[in-house]
Amino acid sequence: GGDSDGGDSDGGDSDGGVRVNPNLPSIDIVISLDLDDVIFVRLSQLKYQVMEGPLLGPSTEAMVCVTIAVGSAGRDIAVNLVTPVTGPNVIATPILDFTPIAETVTFTEGQSVGDSVCTGITIVSDFIVETEETFEVSLLPNPEDSIAVIIQPGMDRAVVEIREGEGNSNVEIQPGMLSVVTTEGDGGSNFEEVEACLELTSGNLQRNVTVNVETVSSPTATATVTEDYLSLDTNITFTSGQSVTGDNQQCFFITILNDNVLECSETFDLLISPIPEDEDVVSITRQVLTVIIEDATDFVDIRLLPEEFTVSENETFPVC
Repeated sequence: GGDSDGGDSDGGDSDGGVRVNPNLPSIDIVISLDLDDVIFVRLSQLKYQVMEGPLLGPSTEAMVCVTIAVGSAGRDIAVNLVTPVTGPNVIATPILDFTPIAETVTFTEGQSVGDSVCTGITIVSDFIVETEETFEVSLLPNPEDSIAVIIQPGMDRAVVEIREGEGNSNVEIQPGMLSVVTTEGDGGSNFEEVEACLELTSGNLQRNVTVNVETVSSPTATATVTEDYLSLDTNITFTSGQSVTGDNQQCFFITILNDNVLECSETFDLLISPIPEDEDVVSITRQVLTVIIEDATDFVDIRLLPEEFTVSENETFPVC
């Protein structure tokens, strides 16, 4: 209807304004959205595994992707990827273990079902041997394009697991001495226990790592197993919290068998190697430890037999 104060002939307001009658009932306005104008998106996968790179080498990245599940982009459409600092799967430490992100990735006009856009999350390398650590990546609508994007329920959060890099030796272990020198007893006791130690020479531990120590046959070995020493095959574990600057040793014992046989010095070797589960993070800088057995306390009893004897002149007699 027109304006009661004699406005213009087309029913408009003479001052160009709009009058609202408070007595009229309110109405709901419904805007229908054609699904042809909307894309459904999801994270390409819900779990990622990435290896930590070497400290002095190139860094590694977790490549996280978003995929169109339904629809086609009629124009450029953006979504956001962020790494939350808290969550049930956030164990890794931002900045120390990975570079956090809050990024926009964009589907370009014409991309459709199965097409993906990706971004890389940098994994930070260190000399620390750790348990597997995880963080989360969340897929969120971009405020400018929220009306054009529907995120598939249950496919909006992924877990990234950081594992120690394959072939990435973060920890170095070696024998604490060049060789073990011991003195064999004189048979008064059956055996001697000789201590030898391994040292952590590089890296810090936030989990246990284990190496194996075993006696091995060597062309240069002169000692005989079961006669001069007992064979050894044991695991030595460096525990979480040990470091180069603190408690860096783990020790074990070698059994040397005693006798009263006069012998030259004898040797045998121990081979040190990481167990299969830790061979990707542990490097043994000197794998062979030589054990030298000296015979300084062995003795022989030399005497004449018989101790007394009587002979006649010009008689020949034996002396033993």
